Amino acid sequence: MTGQEPELASLLLAQLPEPDLASVHDGYAAALDLLVAAKQSGKETTQPVEPKPAADLIATLEASLRAAADHRSGQPTSSP
Repeated sequence: MTGQEPELASLLLAQLPEPDLASVHDGYAAALDLLVAAKQSGKETTQPVEPKPAADLIATLEASLRAAADHRSGQPTSSP
């Protein structure tokens, strides 16, 4: 991590509620189970589609933190 990333991460984590771990779903494990089952049964498998590149995470995080702060203070949210 470089620059302001640790500080922004700390601010974000302080604003988030405790996660409901019962609602967490492991999509990777489920997809892996399906792939193993398909291979075991002799079915044809295909390569997964590559995901699109992520947005600028720092800019998105900063906008989210600004919006949360504005919401708490009663100010309207401004768009960059």
